[in-house]
Amino acid sequence: MRIIHRSEQTIQTAHHYAERAAHHGDAVFDGVIIPPEISARNWALEGTVHSTKIVTNQLDSTRYFLGPQVCITHDDNRRITWAAHVEHSQADQAHGQLILSQFIGPNPAAAAASLSPAMRYVPQLERTIIAEGEIWRYHLTLNKFTGTIVATWITRSAKGLQLWLDGTLVNTESSEVDFPFFGLSQVAVGHVATAPPPFGLLSYKCRNTGRLFIRRYVDGQLGPEVGLDVGEIRGGISFGISGKQILARVDRITAGGLVPTLLRSSDGGKSFDKPYAIDLGSYDQDFKLIPGYTEPIVDKGGAFHVPIILSNGRESVALNYIPEHETIVEAIRVTGGNPLGKLAVFPSTVGSKTSFGNGTSDGHGLIMILATEGRLFTSNSSAGGIYFPEAVLLNHEMPLIAGFAASECYSSGLKPNVVSMDYIYLEANSIGQVASPTLHYETWDMPLPLPQATAKSKGASVAITIQSDADVEPGKVVFNFDDPSIVITNSTITSLRTATLETNTPKLSGKKVSFDVLTLFHRHYGEAMID
Repeated sequence: MRIIHRSEQTIQTAHHYAERAAHHGDAVFDGVIIPPEISARNWALEGTVHSTKIVTNQLDSTRYFLGPQVCITHDDNRRITWAAHVEHSQADQAHGQLILSQFIGPNPAAAAASLSPAMRYVPQLERTIIAEGEIWRYHLTLNKFTGTIVATWITRSAKGLQLWLDGTLVNTESSEVDFPFFGLSQVAVGHVATAPPPFGLLSYKCRNTGRLFIRRYVDGQLGPEVGLDVGEIRGGISFGISGKQILARVDRITAGGLVPTLLRSSDGGKSFDKPYAIDLGSYDQDFKLIPGYTEPIVDKGGAFHVPIILSNGRESVALNYIPEHETIVEAIRVTGGNPLGKLAVFPSTVGSKTSFGNGTSDGHGLIMILATEGRLFTSNSSAGGIYFPEAVLLNHEMPLIAGFAASECYSSGLKPNVVSMDYIYLEANSIGQVASPTLHYETWDMPLPLPQATAKSKGASVAITIQSDADVEPGKVVFNFDDPSIVITNSTITSLRTATLETNTPKLSGKKVSFDVLTLFHRHYGEAMID
């Protein structure tokens, strides 16, 4: 097993941890009850300080942020973010509501002339109640072809725990069903879906017996319930789907502790190979696996990546396991225990010919997030997850985070060379405990590598060549010169990385030419001095 430590890539609380690492039961995913908010008089609310949107003031538990279940997702084709949350009446906990919120983001292709400048870039919020009762856990999946959400949830009542898929009760052999997870076989981030998903998969677990179940979903109908024999596990099962290829992940309980374990299917989930453990034997021995992982994800090229979160109580690490190359990459390593993490994809450029690019940039895009002791760190890889820049504390002014969930990454189109991610979070107090039932919604903006390009003149023409981190897609790029007297008489896109400009003058050497590319998935701006 190859291990790529942080030191190789640097080209340029213990009590909570011990409690969490020692607990082998599924209850570790059940969270804690959130108390009513207690605040000092005259304190400014977080929403007024950082201009976050308040999603609800009535969140009842932290369990919705634990485990691989998805509660926020982004439609990069339609520029819409979907998030769900549960509100319970304080007077009657048995009566709750699962509320789906739709955040309609800015569209730079539309002038939005009817809106004032101050409101032009503020996400618009719409809310819909999709289920009622005592909601225990839930999961969201975006159908990229239709733009609709498939919701799966668990209700708790006198009848026990019951599983629902888009409003229909799912009959199951499980006597205590939990940990629902649903996925569709569809295009990855950065692609437009041109056909309905051919199939989907629904999985869940019986907490009473420990049995795992998986069912195929075709043409809106669930297939028979199939049990998976993977041994004793903590939590449920999650998976990524790339065509007919499926990579599923569980955390298996062994005498030595938790072991991340994978199962593969090459026939769309009709059958699975025997489970195999990710070999962590070569990694630092005092680090232990932490529950609360995210699911295996699929990058823009269709390859799988598996996030692994470890801690020794003093430090925490977020690892990216690349099955195709049997490589583990340290994405983030910081001081602090009790971590939570997530791995997400962003729509990289299409001109890169390999997933890893040149080893540091211009490959498929991934972003790793690690929260530890209330702090939130990120590192975005533009090299297919084999190289991550040093971790950055996302916003030094933001409050401590007690729980969070983040969407897929996307380009808003508002700023060049930036990738965005929407997230919801709970605030923590100074010792890391959840401080308020208020759920916040905000957007991160993270810089991407600046495009590298050269420009050479020959007479009145300029040949532009892009080396990395941008494409000049026909009809999507605007060229300009720093000298306004230079007029472009003709432009020819010769490939995704080359273009030729014809101008009104041969006096081009020493001038600066720029390109601004705006597509559905990218906004890249670069400059080059003309030779």
